[in-house]
Amino acid sequence: MKSELEIRKGRASDLAAVMALDREIPNGPHWTEMQWLDMLREETISHVQRWVFVAEGSNGSLAGSVVVGFVAGTAELEWIAVSAVARRCGLGRALCARAVDWAVTQGATEVHLELRASNVAAMALYRSAGFVEQGKRKHYYSDPVEDAVLMTLALARQAKAAPQV
Repeated sequence: MKSELEIRKGRASDLAAVMALDREIPNGPHWTEMQWLDMLREETISHVQRWVFVAEGSNGSLAGSVVVGFVAGTAELEWIAVSAVARRCGLGRALCARAVDWAVTQGATEVHLELRASNVAAMALYRSAGFVEQGKRKHYYSDPVEDAVLMTLALARQAKAAPQV
């Protein structure tokens, strides 16, 4: 399925599909419609710049999405989601790489993320992309209560010119 997909900058017209994907993921961020719309419109919220990239199929369906934020030289991978029908095809890896490429173009020196300690599939993906565990936040998540694992990717060793979107 990955070969049929295009990863592109999200736009306001993707709002319904992105929100549906967010709701499909039990532990998704479940941001409000206005928060999603602000991100899709490329509006800077406070001092944080956030971009949404989407993976769109040739039929126009949304197969996945990633949200990456940037502030003060540091990027944060805030969310990656892949629809149930597109999982296990490398799309999560491609979305992660697109977010990291964007962070490099913004001048980030690191990319940070946090995830539930039980999310072993995502942790394996991030480790394979070069992220290193930096610590834990005890009892960070609720429903269920769970630790957050903090991971960082240093970008200095992979600085490269990536195309602007």
